[in-house]
Amino acid sequence: MRIPYGSDYLFTLPLIDKGATDFEATPVPSAAGDVKVANNRLAAANPSGKTIAFTSGGTEEILPGQTLTGATSAATCVVMAVWLTSGTWAGGDAAGFLFVKSDSGTFQSENLNNTTTGTSNVATIGAALDAAGLFKHLGAGEYAVCVPGSQTEGAFGYVKLVDQTGTKEWEDVSLQFETEDHPLAAFPNGCKYAFTAASIAAGYARATAGVIGVAYPAAAHETMFGPVDGSAPAGLIAYIASAATGAGQAIPVTYFDYTGGAGELEFGFLGSLPYVPTGTVTVKIYEGSKAPAHVIAALTAHLNAIADAYLDRANGIETGVTPRQAQRAMAAESAGNVTGGPDAPAFAAIGNSGTPRLASTADEDGNRTVTPSLT
Repeated sequence: MRIPYGSDYLFTLPLIDKGATDFEATPVPSAAGDVKVANNRLAAANPSGKTIAFTSGGTEEILPGQTLTGATSAATCVVMAVWLTSGTWAGGDAAGFLFVKSDSGTFQSENLNNTTTGTSNVATIGAALDAAGLFKHLGAGEYAVCVPGSQTEGAFGYVKLVDQTGTKEWEDVSLQFETEDHPLAAFPNGCKYAFTAASIAAGYARATAGVIGVAYPAAAHETMFGPVDGSAPAGLIAYIASAATGAGQAIPVTYFDYTGGAGELEFGFLGSLPYVPTGTVTVKIYEGSKAPAHVIAALTAHLNAIADAYLDRANGIETGVTPRQAQRAMAAESAGNVTGGPDAPAFAAIGNSGTPRLASTADEDGNRTVTPSLT
């Protein structure tokens, strides 16, 4: 299976009775060490994520990436995944499991508040978080383990469930995965460089020198991008992969160089980002011809916005006339259908005779008065 490089991921799989061919009919217990995750850059280890059952979820849905806080304990955690086993969010009776990471403090039987959205009592838990590295029975013989992104930072790897008891209850099982969308992934998808921005502004993003991707030395950047302190190869795209605000933007890259004594590698943009990202900002640099669809879509939206801003610039041609309006007038006169004869010609929009653009009248001396309709 293929997953995004460095992403939190919920792996689901069935378990088979030891020595049989049927799925486990009843839930089996999970003990410390039963689950291992490894990749080509990580030795086998227990997944560091934790789980907790919840009830009374709703009407605001809990989403991955959000921070939850215990209403009584003030403990916190970050949500990686949510699995419903009954109810609905809209109905206010959602129940299931939360898969979390980065927990601090000790949760207890209490309500949970959504710190990210500011909403109180989004769900209720009945105990502290489970220990790290356990799998969870989802029902109908299906089990799940959620692996934090810090443990999927490799080109390929596996998640393995191993019954370590003296009398085995289930057949050991292993899921292999490959990663994508990163310089060090098995499938980079055109991503040549990924970094957490040391600093970022509307017109540039800077990465700490000495790190390209994760493991490439700074000296390798000439091989990847061309000579230092110069124009970037045509077609590079900067994509804001994650940020507190401003994620999902894309913009062409025009240059890169080292910045003064700061020792940072700077990627300069063509124009400016509409919104300067905030918080911890992850930037990815893509080769345009190989970039994934979501990056191309973001870039297209940005370029279209630039074009629209130019076309609708107030007083861009004459007072009260934008470039879009001027082009509509020229197009109608040169290629639109004409009615009214030589004395009072009326010009319609190209391809739409029902939309008049220019109406005109002429007096006996040939003086013409034009009434535009360009909105």
